[in-house]
Amino acid sequence: MQRCLLNLLGGLTVAALPGCNTSPAAPSPLPPPPPSAFAKIVGDYALTIEVDETCSGFPQASRVRAYEATVVDKGWHFAILRISGRGFIESFEIGEVWTHGDSQFRLEWNNFSGDDFPEPLTEPGALLLNGRGTVTLSDSTLSGAIRGGAYIKGSVPAIGCIGSHSVTFVR
Repeated sequence: MQRCLLNLLGGLTVAALPGCNTSPAAPSPLPPPPPSAFAKIVGDYALTIEVDETCSGFPQASRVRAYEATVVDKGWHFAILRISGRGFIESFEIGEVWTHGDSQFRLEWNNFSGDDFPEPLTEPGALLLNGRGTVTLSDSTLSGAIRGGAYIKGSVPAIGCIGSHSVTFVR
């Protein structure tokens, strides 16, 4: 009897095998993650900052500044802004870029504690710019203004103002 039961089970197993010839369906691949909110602006730029024209007393050489800039997306809720050039010897993080709409971004420039990264000048002193504002993406250019301070530290007499300083990033 036991042998008949084994033969029966063996027969059922063999009979069931033809239905097992098809391989199981492979799992569907996961959809790609949505693009970063910063995907449109990540990269290298030539950056120009112009001190507000209403800021009196600024030497012409300190009024318009040009830098090499890079917007870096580290996967955070804001992108990092790195700059180098002009009076800065090394590249470093000087700001943050936050989403502020589809083609608008909020720029935080040297706005950590207000006195973080003064730029050494060829004339005596150092230029300190800080502020925040909105920049708009148009083709390959980000442009707008930051509202904040512009000061030449170490100058006698002291030079400084609060204004709206234009910023232009060009790829």
